Amino acid sequence: MRPETQATLQKSEYGEQSNKLFQDYLNEWTKTKWNLGEQTIEQFLKKQDMQADIGLLSI
Repeated sequence: MRPETQATLQKSEYGEQSNKLFQDYLNEWTKTKWNLGEQTIEQFLKKQDMQADIGLLSI
């Protein structure tokens, strides 16, 4: 296999993986939101222990 073909394969596998992670995250958030009624994203993130990410985004 040529190196550029291998690199492309690795890149697309990484893309698939991150898409799946994001989809899982979205599904989990939607489930939580429906289960608990009105819930803010901040509360959900706190529950997921991702509060640090919000801090980084607000800089």
